[in-house]
Amino acid sequence: MGPPYPLICPQARTGFTLIELLLVVVLVAILTAVGLPLYTGYIDRARASEGIAGLGTIRTVLRGKIAQTGSLSAMSAVPPTDERVGMRLEDLNGGQYFSMGAYAVTSPRTTGSGSASYCIGVDGGAAGNTAPANSNAANIKRSMDEQGTLYGNRSCTGASP
Repeated sequence: MGPPYPLICPQARTGFTLIELLLVVVLVAILTAVGLPLYTGYIDRARASEGIAGLGTIRTVLRGKIAQTGSLSAMSAVPPTDERVGMRLEDLNGGQYFSMGAYAVTSPRTTGSGSASYCIGVDGGAAGNTAPANSNAANIKRSMDEQGTLYGNRSCTGASP
């Protein structure tokens, strides 16, 4: 018969080797290097969504103004709070990243077809942007035309974001 307790080998090792620990550290570093830029992009898109929502609000007001009057009077770089547009200052000042000073309406804007339209732009780095976290949106610029097409700049040109 054997002993009443299991034999313990004096050379038995427990724990991880240095190579195993280094491999885990390298894998975590690679995952972090890949994931961090993706995460930053998601944050910027979430911040831009507030500006895009504001663009949609202004677009809705402009569409109502056109339906009411039959046309949109010629405006050049009119602030959205202008009485001709019909917005109130409080309508867009509740945002975290964009205040009313970040938005501008440009009309008329000649499209490729030669018809007049308008462009609504938002710029997180605009001097009039007084939102609480405006410094986090300084690099965000978007615009929307009368059709609701989004652009990755403030002038309704170029590719969509």
